[in-house]
Amino acid sequence: MLSLSSSSQDVHHPVVLCALAFSDYALWSNPTLRDPNRDGFIPLRTLLHASPVFLAANAVSLTEAAIVKSLRAHARDTFDIRMILVDKTRPRRSNHGNSLAGGYEVRRKDWAEATHRFPTFNQEYWDALTIYVENIPFQFRSIVGISELLYKLLPREHAHSSPLHDYCFIQAIYLPPHHQDPPDALPKCKGFALVTLSEPSATSHLLAHFPYHNRSAPADVSDAPSEELEARKAGFRTLSKERWEALQSEYVEYHDTLLHHTAATSAVLSHNPPASGATRAADKIRHSATNRLPCELNPRASDTPPNYPLGCVVFARHVPQDTNKTALRARFSALLEEGDPTALDYVDYTKGLDSCYLRLTTREHALSLLRRFEGGANGEEIVLELLEGRREEMYWQDVPDKVRALAVQRAQAHQAPRGERRFVHADDEDASVENGGGDADVETTRTSRHYAPIKDPLLE
Repeated sequence: MLSLSSSSQDVHHPVVLCALAFSDYALWSNPTLRDPNRDGFIPLRTLLHASPVFLAANAVSLTEAAIVKSLRAHARDTFDIRMILVDKTRPRRSNHGNSLAGGYEVRRKDWAEATHRFPTFNQEYWDALTIYVENIPFQFRSIVGISELLYKLLPREHAHSSPLHDYCFIQAIYLPPHHQDPPDALPKCKGFALVTLSEPSATSHLLAHFPYHNRSAPADVSDAPSEELEARKAGFRTLSKERWEALQSEYVEYHDTLLHHTAATSAVLSHNPPASGATRAADKIRHSATNRLPCELNPRASDTPPNYPLGCVVFARHVPQDTNKTALRARFSALLEEGDPTALDYVDYTKGLDSCYLRLTTREHALSLLRRFEGGANGEEIVLELLEGRREEMYWQDVPDKVRALAVQRAQAHQAPRGERRFVHADDEDASVENGGGDADVETTRTSRHYAPIKDPLLE
């Protein structure tokens, strides 16, 4: 794992951090880095204690001597290094309580040329070069790790055009904080980040090769580097910043709508006596349509039938985090009045989460489950909701084509005479090839889904 706190510290890490700290974007966005009175030189002690790059990297183990040694060994043609001379008769101390004597300061060799390019920069320029990356493999979840991963994912021609050569094809890496983090909390990589690159061709390459909505595997990655294989295995994907901000706005608006609806419901309940369990279950079914995105309230624009069975997915919230698929299947199958073991087609659950999706074979099975579920009446907190409209469409978008086709076949088979039904349970690993069981495991190849349009650190 690439980590500055590792005992086997990579000598290239200080070079990567300095390249980010002195990138065109950093110099443009931080006026203190281009003080004309210092000719572009910045004390290393200032970088270690105040630079967002070094703070985000948690580079507490780095020393000035280690940084200077790495820069002289691997970036001699990129950085100028000089010692800080201090008048011993006038001892001074830095803002961090450390003596300035014996320190070093660094600047880019092309500092003057870089500052001359600043008039061509503006926020729109950098936004166009910024992408959102998600599902970063665990071993690359650090500032240096993200740089190393993207360096391996880009063709070599993208990594040599910057004045800082290999080290600064990335201009900036921003790790969004959690909304509950204190103001002085150090940023941590939670698997996603905003990355600003040096060239439009680099952003286009990543957006094309790792699209956010990717429903098909790449043609051939057998000879790809190990980093790319790890990225694809983790479901690594990218999105333009413009689209990311649009999805953020949609999600915040949807979240506010839900809060407003919850507050209004609570106000009504506070003025009315509690209803019986049967009444509450009916209310959940009747009012589930209110928990939709605004776009779902419009009728389907096209008469083309969907390629998935309608009204067959139930979303379950407040699921116990110590449960598993087997327990959930037994829990909900027992509620189906038909007693049909194939009525609950698939339990879409990830261990440790507090929600899951229940895929019923037909819409009638889904409605039956909602009618018979009495979670609110017996003290359990699980809440069921039928997916409809855009949310249902988004769910099926990330389901493999073969699985969707089998789901349609199963729904149609239940409408045939009982003696003619031939279908396979999606969770049955021993299903025969004749009945379609050969595709039972294809569900496990699906990448991670996020039905909130984006991982939102402000709303976690």
